[in-house]
Amino acid sequence: DMAKSINYHSVEQINAAAKILEACTCYVLLNDLISIRKDQLVHRINEYIDEHISEDISVDDLCKQFHISRSALYRFYSENQNSGIAAYIKSKRMEKAKQLLRETMIPIREVALKCGFSDYNYFCRSFKKYMGIPA
Repeated sequence: DMAKSINYHSVEQINAAAKILEACTCYVLLNDLISIRKDQLVHRINEYIDEHISEDISVDDLCKQFHISRSALYRFYSENQNSGIAAYIKSKRMEKAKQLLRETMIPIREVALKCGFSDYNYFCRSFKKYMGIPA
């Protein structure tokens, strides 16, 4: 008989199982929320970099601006951008330089400054290395 093979559980056991399921649900939701916040933080940092590309942007400045540790910043970029923060900033500078050189008649020295390079020669070497062509 099928009814005899059903195991019955006490109210305490059912409540305990419900609490375990609730804890698991909270963990999953919290994990998703943390992931969303990380993505938002990386997006905000990227916007900051874009807006301040002509300035000297240091890791310490970014950490202070966004109230995160150096290790967290490095971890976010290695996980979300597939590169380090310094490499990301340099690539954004080079892309901006490429755009300015292609779309404007601004002298190369001025392009270098607008892209955060105070040393013209370093800019030219970096651009050639990054783009494979001289500025």
